[in-house]
Amino acid sequence: MTAQQVRVLCNVVDVARIELRDMDEDDLPSRLRKVAKNSARVLPTPFAQSILKEILLNERFRDAVLSRWQDEGLDDPIGLAYLKDPVGSQDLVVRTDLEREISLRESEAKSHVLRITSLEGQLREAKRRLKADRDDHVELISRLGARDEEKRKSLLRSKREAEAARDDAQKALETSEQTIRSLRAELADAAERMRRGLEREKRKATSSVEPRGDQRPLPPSDPVAFAAWLDAVERIQRPYRDAERLESLSPKPELFEIPDGISPDDRRAVEALIAQRPRVIVIDGYNVAGLLPGETLASASNRASVISKAERLSFASGASVIVVFDAEGSGSDDARAQFLSPGGVEVRFSMTESADDYIVDLILSDSKRSVLVTNDRELRERCLVDGCVPVWSSAFVDWSIH
Repeated sequence: MTAQQVRVLCNVVDVARIELRDMDEDDLPSRLRKVAKNSARVLPTPFAQSILKEILLNERFRDAVLSRWQDEGLDDPIGLAYLKDPVGSQDLVVRTDLEREISLRESEAKSHVLRITSLEGQLREAKRRLKADRDDHVELISRLGARDEEKRKSLLRSKREAEAARDDAQKALETSEQTIRSLRAELADAAERMRRGLEREKRKATSSVEPRGDQRPLPPSDPVAFAAWLDAVERIQRPYRDAERLESLSPKPELFEIPDGISPDDRRAVEALIAQRPRVIVIDGYNVAGLLPGETLASASNRASVISKAERLSFASGASVIVVFDAEGSGSDDARAQFLSPGGVEVRFSMTESADDYIVDLILSDSKRSVLVTNDRELRERCLVDGCVPVWSSAFVDWSIH
């Protein structure tokens, strides 16, 4: 079940989550216990796939979700068909996903056609104006041909100006024609991309892609590029050296807590902790990514957005910022043990354990003046130790956009 197909069955996943919340602890399917504890507004794609797989394999759970679906009265024939016959409805789900992709590509193609039509109209208007101007000047020269020399010179000047205007119009005409040719090429390219996209989606529906290995970037061999690379490394390290110098010149404040009257889900909590100079900030990566817009929670663009916000937090606080992602949901293309972002943020993937367990071990190993960023209540409770202050992911996202 691909991420796109999960999106088609999003109503089934939502109704199943409602059913899981109302189930007794003993009745929960063993494979969905961790899913039931997840409180994120948008369920991670691996969890959503687990729910759909459980509906496929567990007839009792499927009947319970179907009963809940009928109680909710949802108008979604695809979701209802999947609940009644998960195996038989696979082709319907794939076809619906492809139809959505086709509709999107057709809309893009229509937009290009409308733009070409508009430019062609402008081209016709430019030609009409050019002809009218030429006719007007020819008529004017014919009527004034018999007048004295001064007026003749004046007419010649007017003629030269008209010719200059004609040349400008001709250039504008050529530019418009070139633009039309370019847009036609773009339209053909869009049609080709649409065809390739449909073929790619068909292949994804029947096969999986093998993960690539961990590839770490190496310093460039060119001397000039290597010097630029060293400059970038120096810029990344400068805030840490400045922070160490300031620490040696002035004592650290003893206070390290969220002030009274400020809630941990308020962006002011983040501002207050930054002012108290934390030593380390640990961010639950996918918990924050769940609050960001995007088609897929575990997409590379969502991870890049989380890392970008973490880099801003690192620069503002002077602290060591660590972002932890769950390797199971990160996608095979980018998963690796850890790396350092261009903005000096440590990015780590929990390779042999869950991201929650990895974060707990990280906090418990040294909790002095540390901040934990997550909306996960269970994770916050596991990290309630001296020196560690939790703040909500929603507060961090709100702070990052102000």
